[in-house]
Amino acid sequence: MLNLLKDCAIAGASCVTAIPETLVAIDSRVEDSQMLLTGVKPGVKAVIIDGGEDAIPQITFALSKYPARNLQVVCHGEPGILYLGKTPITAASLEGYSHLLAECSVENVLLFACQVAGLSGNTVNALLTRLHKLTGANIAASTHRVGSKLLDGSWELDIAISEVNSELALLPEVVGSYPGILATFGQATNFPTGGIGPGYVDTGDVNDDGIPDVVTNGLESDNISIFIGEGDGTFEIPFIIPAGNGANGVNISDFNKDGLNDIVVSNFGEFTIGELDSISVFLNNGSGGFLAPQTFTGIGAPTEIQVEDFNNDRNLDIVVTTQSEGNSIITLLGNGNGDFSSRVTTQATGAFLSAIEDFNQDSILDIATTQFINGYTSFVSIYLGNGSGGFLTPPTQYNTGGNASDVEAGDFNNDGLIDLATANIESDKVAVLLGNGNGSFRSPALFNVGDRPEGLRVADLNQDGFNDIVTFNNNSNNISVLFGKGNAQFASAVEFATGGTKPRLGDVADLDDDNDLDIVVANEDSSNISVILNTSLIGNNRNNTLNGNNTANFINGLGGRDTLRGRGGNDTILGGRGNDRLNGDGGNDTVRTKL
Repeated sequence: MLNLLKDCAIAGASCVTAIPETLVAIDSRVEDSQMLLTGVKPGVKAVIIDGGEDAIPQITFALSKYPARNLQVVCHGEPGILYLGKTPITAASLEGYSHLLAECSVENVLLFACQVAGLSGNTVNALLTRLHKLTGANIAASTHRVGSKLLDGSWELDIAISEVNSELALLPEVVGSYPGILATFGQATNFPTGGIGPGYVDTGDVNDDGIPDVVTNGLESDNISIFIGEGDGTFEIPFIIPAGNGANGVNISDFNKDGLNDIVVSNFGEFTIGELDSISVFLNNGSGGFLAPQTFTGIGAPTEIQVEDFNNDRNLDIVVTTQSEGNSIITLLGNGNGDFSSRVTTQATGAFLSAIEDFNQDSILDIATTQFINGYTSFVSIYLGNGSGGFLTPPTQYNTGGNASDVEAGDFNNDGLIDLATANIESDKVAVLLGNGNGSFRSPALFNVGDRPEGLRVADLNQDGFNDIVTFNNNSNNISVLFGKGNAQFASAVEFATGGTKPRLGDVADLDDDNDLDIVVANEDSSNISVILNTSLIGNNRNNTLNGNNTANFINGLGGRDTLRGRGGNDTILGGRGNDRLNGDGGNDTVRTKL
């Protein structure tokens, strides 16, 4: 049902007793929905649509209470789809509510949602025509981004069915200051892995064609599946490479400095330290395939793999958390030629999934881990790096406000300090712990997401300069996207179905070469990957300051007057079409303008 009805547009304004001309329905998950709610013009009715219930019954209830000639909808969208309420609204889903829509008696319906009037592939947009037929109303919608002008958005609607006689019901000052974009992600496309039990996924270019590829594991089939990207968000049938017993975590990196990406996989084996528990490194042969693996044994029940330079010798190392009775974090130190001849062991009880960053700003990489000790614990452990590839013990632990399965690092309040986010698997929440810059963290703030979030990733998905969070929800078979506001707050989660069953972990990358980040997730039970393309348009032409950290970064300016600074890693820094200042700092940097 409706969780808020607004009789008057502005607090203190006199109510309009006549039948109002316009009702505005605002999805609760859009950025700053309360700003829009309080920013309607005098005399306009406004409702917030509960994202946990279907939208059309909520709207028809509001219209029965407050009849209106004009209905305006504000929500996330993509071509042919409105993300309004619990169930996405499409031409097909409208049929189930045809009797309610026939009773609406509105003359004009204005849809303020990104690109909803656009074409989906070569299919003529059927949503608008079906909505027009079922309601008898004139329909207006947009083929472009809707929202902030600073993010290349607009509130103008450029497509109409019949003549629409209605204007935007928001106050001009609200339209001018609204910071968000009503962007979204498309419907998932699924690709079978050819293996059984994928749970981990990584992205990178493995065949040196400049297009991101995807690698995932087959836990029950003891292999890895390699999807070669076509550059449009689709993939060739995967080729499969045998790995060790219980292929688990995967990572794509160049271990021998030949400019070609290699693959490392952890082989879970058994909960004992033996020959079945190992790390396999597959070096790229330069012809689209991989050499026979180098195998490193004696690593009990390895889980997630992280690859960075942990001892500052400019060679990539491998860090893996283990779940055997040894309970440790093991660092395989790289020689720069694809070999890992020595290792460092750090005792770490229950260490499970991890995040790598320099939490205390000493130019040495640290590690944060969740814990699995007869179940997930409600703590995240911080192990500070010692500069030699190992980590200091005992760790410092911080409460996450719920049993945490995964952890990621990012700056969520734009203070230049690294914060943490955890997926709290049993309470269906994300915890955000703000960093103090010295390796310590504050108490968690909690945000609702889908059912049983098993993993999460951090990235700026809508290109507003603020980090967002995506979770992979194992029970609800969907992902939740929390769009960040840059002040450690987030808009209500927007959910998108994976089309697969039991999603575990995923990654973000530009899979269709449109300069925005897409999402790929591994579905354990259906043994496929889901590719969810970002349908936002590009155009962040603002003036930004983009800072690398102490690892290798790719920093890309767009159209504004940007300041781009690499720090202690080996950075690739590209200027956009604006007047940019590009500074490498402390590593082997590639710095160039982009015409």
